[in-house]
Amino acid sequence: MNIALLTPRLLLREISVKDDDLGSYLNWLRDVESNSFIISAKADYGLAELIEFIESTNLDVNALLFGIFLREDQKLIGTLKVQPIDFLEGTAWLGIMIGSPEFRGRGYGREALLEVMEFLFNSLKLREIFLGVDLKNIDAISLYRNLGFSEHKIEENSMVMVKRNLPNFK
Repeated sequence: MNIALLTPRLLLREISVKDDDLGSYLNWLRDVESNSFIISAKADYGLAELIEFIESTNLDVNALLFGIFLREDQKLIGTLKVQPIDFLEGTAWLGIMIGSPEFRGRGYGREALLEVMEFLFNSLKLREIFLGVDLKNIDAISLYRNLGFSEHKIEENSMVMVKRNLPNFK
């Protein structure tokens, strides 16, 4: 699916391995210190590995990988992945990363999540969205609760949260 979503400050669209600068994305994944809550972050993450991930996710009919771009200058500041999407059950899992620390805490994650959730609930007609979050990531847990996610299951170091579709989600 090649989908583009617009918010007042953001453009959410598929990442192109040919046209987009993957250097920032790669640096985020290699920065294990400031991205300690990102499971895939590792110091030796390679460009070929990143390209393979983007291409395979873009080809997966049960996945959406949005780049989070600033509308004003098209700068890539993060990613939002929805995978897997189970169309029969009406469920999906999502994960978000605002990659550069200077763009965190400015409401970009909230803005992106609201737009994507509206799309998932209203256009794809999903019933439930799940996400996993590290129990130490207090800011993320607070954001997710504020967006209507609730505790679904607590595991050793993480929590699974769920948001259920309500009529006329907005």
